[in-house]
Amino acid sequence: MGEDSRLTAVVALAQGMAAAQSTREAWRAAALGGCLALGGSFAALSVWERELGRLRVLVNVGERAEGEEEFPEDESYPVHQFAEITEFLHERWAGGGEPDAWVETAEGPAAGRPGYVHQRVAALRRRGRGCCVVAPIVLHGRAWGELYVARPVGERVFERADADFATVLASVVAAGIAQT
Repeated sequence: MGEDSRLTAVVALAQGMAAAQSTREAWRAAALGGCLALGGSFAALSVWERELGRLRVLVNVGERAEGEEEFPEDESYPVHQFAEITEFLHERWAGGGEPDAWVETAEGPAAGRPGYVHQRVAALRRRGRGCCVVAPIVLHGRAWGELYVARPVGERVFERADADFATVLASVVAAGIAQT
């Protein structure tokens, strides 16, 4: 994707969120905008509920797997299943750095201990997805949640440049959420 089309995608995402008439519409616009901008087939927007120690899915868009609802009543995952959230919180963000998005594939984590099967990797396999990019959303200097965009098995795997662009998209989403 060229720079012009990426800029157009960022503007479309921001405009979609600004035009939303409700919080749910803003969530949907964020996920859909991220999905389209990154050329994914599926996207989800999730919020980190600290007090409950879980990541709760707000909206699923695109090609949903069986059992995935657009606005799930209670699709959530214990944070301890996603160690990178804790690592980012305590290591990266505490040090004042900005969180970067990362890529995972159904073959295994892009980085991590050999033989370690990450929860997301298992979820990718279970849902027929080949790769995903995960972009932390930071609001007022704190982890708010994440933008998750996936592609099916057989499609081009996300690269570092896609993760860098997802980081930009997550910042636009954070700005939109702050306005909602």
